[in-house]
Amino acid sequence: MINIMEFSRGNKATRIGVYVTDMIEINDCNSTIFVPEVDGSLENATMADESVVSLREQITNAILSYVEESGKGINVQRLLAISTFANMHQDLCNLAEAVQASLLILPFHRNQRPDGRMDGVKHGFRYVNRKVLRQAPCSVGVLVDRGLGRIQKRSAPTAAYIEVAVVFIGGKDDREALYYASRVAQHPGINLTAVRFLE
Repeated sequence: MINIMEFSRGNKATRIGVYVTDMIEINDCNSTIFVPEVDGSLENATMADESVVSLREQITNAILSYVEESGKGINVQRLLAISTFANMHQDLCNLAEAVQASLLILPFHRNQRPDGRMDGVKHGFRYVNRKVLRQAPCSVGVLVDRGLGRIQKRSAPTAAYIEVAVVFIGGKDDREALYYASRVAQHPGINLTAVRFLE
């Protein structure tokens, strides 16, 4: 997500607001990871699962470190979506509407293994992604991570260290993708290729 934030702002003068949201499924098996308020509500519940707390702290610290070091112009808010997979899409859509988001970026429901192949399907996140794609009040991107998280930021501002391609066939969605790609292309570490298909 740090690389996505860095690339999405384009040039250093651009200001963006980012809401980094952890999505945690709640079900019968893990409902005990939260300690509810005295009245029994989960609205201001504290998290009891130390592994989840630790992971959230690591993510938050990494993001804050990036923002302090080189994230001038990026305003980051940390959020937590706790719901069942059946309702998670609604929480994300409500959040996007509340903050008037321009773009929602979701994780792909499969991860790339070290050997290059994709691991098994995470059906819950696949369901959430499909529902968000249908109902979101803004544009939606699904990030298929093929090594973006392993790319280290280079000190030389003009060195292209990542290749980005955008496919343009036509229509509103492709125009939005092209606009986003043009913004990404302003970043000095991006080499953009646009491919246009004609009938």
